Amino acid sequence: MTFYVLKRPGVDDFLEILRENFEVIVFTARLRGYASLVLDRLDEKSVISHQLYRDSCREIDGRSVKDLGNLGRDLKSLRRLPFIPTPSF
Repeated sequence: MTFYVLKRPGVDDFLEILRENFEVIVFTARLRGYASLVLDRLDEKSVISHQLYRDSCREIDGRSVKDLGNLGRDLKSLRRLPFIPTPSF
């Protein structure tokens, strides 16, 4: 499979700042096979400590819903950065 991952300018610096201040966990509803390849290319310095995929989601009404209880962390200390999709051209 051939694919490209284009990082936005400053993303490596942003990830480094996150590492210095937080435990970085990515929880995506994407399939593990695809998402892990993208995250490995994005996170070349191993900033992300844990990755959770669709198989960690709950299915509700035919939709994959992220169950934050699967993080195994105190949810009161959680800081969430939501994914906001942007159009691809």
